[in-house]
Amino acid sequence: MALVSVLLMPFIAGFAICAPVTNRIHVAASIRPLHSIVASMMKDVAIPSLIVSNHQSAHHTTLKPSQARIIAEADILFWIGPELEAFLKKSVNAMRAKSTAFELLKIDDLDLIQLAEGQIDPHIWLSTVNAVSIAKFIAGELIKADPKSSQTYEINLAHFLKEMKSLQVELEVMLASQKEKKYLIYHDALQYLESRFQFHTHPINIGNEEITPGARQILEIGKLARSGKYQCMLVEPNIDASAIISAAKEAELPIATLDPLGSGISAGPHLYTEMMRNLAQTIASCSK
Repeated sequence: MALVSVLLMPFIAGFAICAPVTNRIHVAASIRPLHSIVASMMKDVAIPSLIVSNHQSAHHTTLKPSQARIIAEADILFWIGPELEAFLKKSVNAMRAKSTAFELLKIDDLDLIQLAEGQIDPHIWLSTVNAVSIAKFIAGELIKADPKSSQTYEINLAHFLKEMKSLQVELEVMLASQKEKKYLIYHDALQYLESRFQFHTHPINIGNEEITPGARQILEIGKLARSGKYQCMLVEPNIDASAIISAAKEAELPIATLDPLGSGISAGPHLYTEMMRNLAQTIASCSK
C-alpha cells in the first residue's frame, strides 16, 4: 500500500497543479465600452462577460435567456444604471444575495452633465476623465473581491491611466479644428465630447429616436438640413435612421455614422481607445 501511495503521488500532485481554478470571481459588464474598461482592469486575471451584444441598443433591449444567465451567475456586475439600461433593472434586482451590482452613474468623481429635464446624461463613458474615474472604481472593487490578484489590478490600472492621458492628447489634436462647428445628430449622446472639445450638436427631436419620424417631422428635418448651419448629419449603426438619411441626402448634407458603443469593434481591452479614436475621426472628417 505504501508503494502504491508513493507511485500515485506524482499524479496526485500533477492533478492539483493542473486543476482549473474554481474560485475565480465571475465579473460581467453591461455595454461594450464599459466591458472594455473592465477587461482592461482584468487583463492576465480573467475575461469578464459582456451582456449587451454588438447589434443591440443600450436603451431598449429585450434580454435573451443567455444574457439573463450571465447576470444571474455574476458575482460582480458593472452597469451604468437604469437611466441608460432600464431593461436591466429587473434582472439586477433579482441577482443572488452574495452578488453585487455597481451602478456607475452613482460613483464619486464623475464629471456629470445635467440635461434640460433635470436628469443626468448617462453617456458618461464618452469622457476620458470619466473613464479614468470608472477604471479607478472598478479596480478598487476588484481588489476587494479578489485580493490575491491585487498587484495585477494595480498594474493594469496604471497602464490604463497612462493610455487615457495619451488618448486625451490625441483627441485634442484630432478635434482642434472642430471648435464651434455644428452638427445635426439623431441620437443626443455626444454631450460629454461636445463639452470637452467645444463643438455643437443639434439633436433631431422626434420624441424617441427608435421610432420612425412622421411626414411633418421629415419636412422639419429637411429644413434643418438645408439651413446651411450644420457641417453634417451624424447617425448611429444600431438605430434605423433611413428616413433621416434620405432627408439629409436630398439637402446634400454630408452623413457620417458614429458608433458610441463600439459595435463594429471586437470586444476587449482595446475597444474603448479604438472607439474614442473612431468617434473623433468621424466628427473631424464629416464636414462640407
